[in-house]
Amino acid sequence: MIASTPQSWFRDQVSEEVAELRHLDAALAVEQFGATSARVRDTFTVLLRERVRELQELREEDWAGLQRLREGGIRDVQHAALGVLEGGLLRGHPLFRDVTAAAERLLDTVVDTTGIDHGALLSMAGAERFERLVGLIRIRFPDVGVWGLPILVHEVGHLVADALPGPGDRNLRPVLDLLAQEAAVDRSTGGRDHDQAYRHAGELFADVFATYALGVAYPLAVITLRARPDRILDEPSPTHPTWSRRIWTMVASLRAIADRLESPLEAGAYRHDADRLLACYWSAVSGDEPPDGSMERAAARQAAAFVDQLDRNAPPRLRYDAAANHDALIGDLLTGRATTATPVEVIGAIWRWRVVHGGTDSVTLTRIGAQALRAVASVTG
Repeated sequence: MIASTPQSWFRDQVSEEVAELRHLDAALAVEQFGATSARVRDTFTVLLRERVRELQELREEDWAGLQRLREGGIRDVQHAALGVLEGGLLRGHPLFRDVTAAAERLLDTVVDTTGIDHGALLSMAGAERFERLVGLIRIRFPDVGVWGLPILVHEVGHLVADALPGPGDRNLRPVLDLLAQEAAVDRSTGGRDHDQAYRHAGELFADVFATYALGVAYPLAVITLRARPDRILDEPSPTHPTWSRRIWTMVASLRAIADRLESPLEAGAYRHDADRLLACYWSAVSGDEPPDGSMERAAARQAAAFVDQLDRNAPPRLRYDAAANHDALIGDLLTGRATTATPVEVIGAIWRWRVVHGGTDSVTLTRIGAQALRAVASVTG
């Protein structure tokens, strides 16, 4: 005698989905995260329990409803949970322990200075990216060094765009409002559809955010490690503007920050980084000359608008100190002396040093990279 019925068949599949979600909840409960990401785990737990509730409320034999849940929410949560658990496994691997610790500390430091009530979870993927469902930021696999860490801060920029509130009203999202306005302008002047224009504006904001938080270190890292000389002036992709547009917007953002600083020393440091370091480096390696006409005006206008949003809505400590004593910190790293510098200060100093001393031998580059990684991760010995 076969005891199964259509109703029990349906309930068997629902029960299996529920058991898998509860197992994920239990697995995430014992995972060790960085300081700010405990809040993200709470968000994850709420999402998992909501999916369980939705499953349990399905009508008998509602196969279509079960499929909608699987495709419309359960799979996304499971994919994100897999990424988090993969990140946990890599944190315990001897070859990835230092870089994941450094990445988490850098993310915690930057997120803490933004003023948002949110954290970020770290995992790995084929390329850096941000996944909105639970605030998952993926580091590029198998990156094991310090040099690619600035690119993660671009991904924090996407998180900040979603979560940065307006002064006095935690429900306002001024950056999202500005992105919608920029998309409307781009759509009317550039002929792009709204989705592409909005994505481009979001990428440019994330570039400006990372430059605001890390100074010239972020664009130097992007140029050296990610930009391609054969795609400088290509047509923009569905998701990203051209490399030329992105880099010159970063240059314009450094200038925009300088224009708002009261300290002549700090303003001068930012202008030097914009014109004597970043613009010169980009033109030297790419052959891309400073823009004029409509692109120059668009880059300057957008950079100024994005910097204005960060000046108005984020704590002042988010902005990088371009006038810091980078030489002293580099001296500590080269000689192996202990440093109390923050992760942001270390990243800012080493990238400036790497580009200015472009002919440095590989042994020295490896040594300072290893010292910097330990300093960012707070790993001793």
